[in-house]
Amino acid sequence: KKCKIHTKLIDNPYLKSGGGGVKSVVVVVAYLCTSMPSTASTGKPAPWFLDDHEEYANKNGDDNTLASFRWSANCSEDAKHSDYTIEVTTTCTSTASTTASSSNNKDDNKQEKRTTNRITTTYYVHKSVLIFAGDRKSEYFERMFDTTLSVKENTESVSKIELAHAVAVAFPIMLDFIYFPFDMNPEKKDIEVSTSNAVPLRVLSNYFGIRGLHQLVNTFINLDLSVNTCIEYMVNAEACSDVKLISAATEACAEFFDDIESNALLSLSPERIQQVVSVASFNSMNGERFSVKIMDYMKAYPELLSKHPDAFQSILCCEKMPSIDISACV
Repeated sequence: KKCKIHTKLIDNPYLKSGGGGVKSVVVVVAYLCTSMPSTASTGKPAPWFLDDHEEYANKNGDDNTLASFRWSANCSEDAKHSDYTIEVTTTCTSTASTTASSSNNKDDNKQEKRTTNRITTTYYVHKSVLIFAGDRKSEYFERMFDTTLSVKENTESVSKIELAHAVAVAFPIMLDFIYFPFDMNPEKKDIEVSTSNAVPLRVLSNYFGIRGLHQLVNTFINLDLSVNTCIEYMVNAEACSDVKLISAATEACAEFFDDIESNALLSLSPERIQQVVSVASFNSMNGERFSVKIMDYMKAYPELLSKHPDAFQSILCCEKMPSIDISACV
């Protein structure tokens, strides 16, 4: 047997050792020739035989270049080398307002027409990358690829997964996180977590059991959750059905309520505002400023008062609004 081994070290700032030092992911590519062709007929080695003193070189003549693993969402060159596919399906509902005239043409009735579309995106991936990426690996797929299990996804090499649209948009970012140590492109950068993608990444990391991503995202959210971002986190958490984060964002909104701009509240439903003002830590020492914010909200959505009477009754009670600004009285 002939064995040539090439190694490359990749510094990974998110994989920390117990002592706080940075671990390195060692990508080892071993080229094994398990059976050499017979030379009896020719009297000389086969053309691909490497003697003991010959350095391995790839076809480009670069000893230090290793083949990259890349996922793909289309039938590209990268997809040809994958051995597994993930089909992600989302359901998108769009609403359009239409006006229907009555028979006497005197009254017009507004109607809402809802259209539901199912969209499936296929991702071409590699089993080895999904389960051998250290803290970036997916425990979900690690269990699925257990050779002792005869699950359909394993035998047919395809997973069919349904995700909320707000969660599915971050699926490519999750794959980028897993694949980063296996991409030999020196210009490739690791993912950037932001306020807009942190919530769906958190949900995906929980769903697919990616510990490194979960820790990274939670650390970011804990530092980023503030008066300027708490509303966006609440909206995103609700869209992604992240119950724990909804609770945390609600607590933050209650604490920062006095400093939240009125227009930021417009993205919340009356029930969500009711939950904020019902939190024990609700901070609205100035009832007049609170009344102005609720007035601005009701002006923007006058129809909500009749649709959500219970929510507004709770919001407008004297315990939450002990005094009212004169501009908000009417």
